[in-house]
Amino acid sequence: MNREKFLKMLIKQKGYTIKSFATKIGIPYTTLLSMLNGSIGGAAVKTAIKICEELSISVESLKNEDVDESSGYYTSPEAAKMAQELYDNPGMMILFDAARNVPAEDLKAAAELIARMKKQEEHDEE
Repeated sequence: MNREKFLKMLIKQKGYTIKSFATKIGIPYTTLLSMLNGSIGGAAVKTAIKICEELSISVESLKNEDVDESSGYYTSPEAAKMAQELYDNPGMMILFDAARNVPAEDLKAAAELIARMKKQEEHDEE
């Protein structure tokens, strides 16, 4: 995966839009959009550092043109996959406050617990 796609994925995983992320790190939306649609390699060092700090990744992880997805926010590829599945389910967004080193099985257990709680809540309302 190229650096730009990798950064877009991380921004989405953290719950930001491109615009809200640009606001969060204090750069113009058009600048960030240009970087993500063109090349992060031409960005000012200060801007690249801001992006990396907010996404909890090292600047070093963007050194190569192609980025290993496993160097992302989650330390476990299984947890990253589970997190993406949870992210795609709006009812599970609360789990994104979890620490990045949470094992996939813990994320799954938490998701199952929330699903049971929601189901019970719906049953109680009937």
